[in-house]
Amino acid sequence: MTPDQLFLGSGDESTFQNDDSLPDLPLPTLENSMQLYYESLVPFLTKEELKHSKAVIDEFTADIGQKLQRHLEEKTKTSKNWMEKWWDEEVYLKLRLPVTPYNNMIGLTNSEGDSTPYALTKMSASLASTAKFFLQLRSEKIRPQTVKRGNKTFPLTMHQLKKCFNCCQIPQVDMDTLECHFKTKAEGPCPSHMVMFHRGHIFLLNPISETEESWSCHQWYKVLQKIVSETKEEGQGMGILTCDFRQTWAKNRKALMSHSENNRKILELIQTSVMAIALDPDEPPTSEDARNWTVGARSVDRWVDKSITQVNFKNGYVGGMSVHTPFEAVVSGMFHSYYHVEGDRTPQARDPSVPTPDYEELVFDIPPSLEGERERVLKMSTEMVTTLENENFCFNDFGRDGIRETGLHPDTFIQVVLHLTYYRLHQRPPSTYESATVRRFYRGRTETCRCCTKEMMAFVLAMEEGDAPLLRRCGLLQEAAKAHKAMMLRCEEGQGCDRHLFGLQLAAKEMGINPDDLLIFQDPAWKESGGGGNFLLSTSYFGDISFVGNMTPMREDGYTFFYSVQDKRILLGVGSYKTCPETCIYRFSKKFMENAHEVRDLCLKGIAKMKQTKGS
Repeated sequence: MTPDQLFLGSGDESTFQNDDSLPDLPLPTLENSMQLYYESLVPFLTKEELKHSKAVIDEFTADIGQKLQRHLEEKTKTSKNWMEKWWDEEVYLKLRLPVTPYNNMIGLTNSEGDSTPYALTKMSASLASTAKFFLQLRSEKIRPQTVKRGNKTFPLTMHQLKKCFNCCQIPQVDMDTLECHFKTKAEGPCPSHMVMFHRGHIFLLNPISETEESWSCHQWYKVLQKIVSETKEEGQGMGILTCDFRQTWAKNRKALMSHSENNRKILELIQTSVMAIALDPDEPPTSEDARNWTVGARSVDRWVDKSITQVNFKNGYVGGMSVHTPFEAVVSGMFHSYYHVEGDRTPQARDPSVPTPDYEELVFDIPPSLEGERERVLKMSTEMVTTLENENFCFNDFGRDGIRETGLHPDTFIQVVLHLTYYRLHQRPPSTYESATVRRFYRGRTETCRCCTKEMMAFVLAMEEGDAPLLRRCGLLQEAAKAHKAMMLRCEEGQGCDRHLFGLQLAAKEMGINPDDLLIFQDPAWKESGGGGNFLLSTSYFGDISFVGNMTPMREDGYTFFYSVQDKRILLGVGSYKTCPETCIYRFSKKFMENAHEVRDLCLKGIAKMKQTKGS
């Protein structure tokens, strides 16, 4: 299928047509969330510990929890999404750690078939398709998404797409702000320029005209080629300052702005630009290095506050980076899928007769207070990023077609194998986060699906017994699958417990109560089960797209595990900290692949056994 067939709607559809009419984000009842939270503790606690936690939960439910719930109920009367502002501010904008690597999403693709430095031929095509996607979004031609559950089809909010382009996180001392300058045609004009970073230099490009005609891939190639050939000396490298701790970057940005009007204009041009493009002169020797270097290790050619950055390394690796604040991975996945498919279709022949479009270099006036800051931040950022290991793995033995034979949903199959893998390597149940979308509600983002259920662990432990009967293991697997499906559906309906618990904590703050003083959040079971951002496994299902990204694990002893299931293969994005001796992404992915075969074989043997039993 062509990108237009995959992503564009019919003539009478518009991208954001359903957004304002979507139902409010529901607020679960206190009793339901407390019951769900209690059930999620079962795999991690002894009987005595569970008894203690039950008493703590019951006391909270009967007393202070009621007051906090009423506070939330009042909030729902004046807001269609009672969580939206809290989530943006408390999770992302108040985070004082550097954006990279703690608040961004990364991905890596190859430039197979393009031997030009920086993969300029394919890069020209992908940037031409990026401009096309931007214009399609401006015209609201991207098809509004829906999801089918049973016999019902639910429209999904597309609001996050409005933060895909022309968006930038602005550093402040206490809490950042998010500036979004994108507008649809119906809403009015918006900036259409892009910024490019190369060897410490910053260039202003205008690939879209006032009549909204965009550069061809030939024009892109001529511009990129000229910038690469004429930029030999190192530039100012001011982009690396964005990789600092937020309060320090806020201070340095203020110094830049106040130093000259030229600096203020440059910052405004970068912040309002459609996206950032980085031509990185580094040549990472491996794909793991390329992933780590994409987020800024070793290079000054970044502006990590931008919502979208495409990174092309000199030896052909192509990375993508997005700050997580404005949107979820599904949005960047949609955009990157479009430009990769469209870019592969765009003619790549070079036409020497095409004139080279104009561009402009942006040069800061550097105040004395920032002397030496570039070197300091580069050293700090490199040390920080290189503590991580991220890699993509491709499991080619089977994919969606092979999983379909087991009768399990691909997402459920992966989660079962994932839990079996973790237990076999670490001999304990993993607190597991899987992102569940709540986009069927007004400006909904995600809920936490707590996948490590008692049913999941019952199956895992039966597999470890060794002599457990075949049909018993198959039966426990079916129970684990049912529990996972029920949990995911419940979360998609806005009835999970984690966002609610988070809201109760913030309600306490607004009422002058320190949530850390509440027994329910002091209970060791809270952290043990993943509460407060302590999940050992941070996972996300990407459907069947052609690549997966990655993020930083929530804990130093944890993993990220992102996956896409295509017809004939499974794509994995696995991450961990090198500083933890207990974790290793290579050992984990190898064991996962072994276990995938074992679980599939178990299902097929079970199906055959049941057919044989019925036949006799």
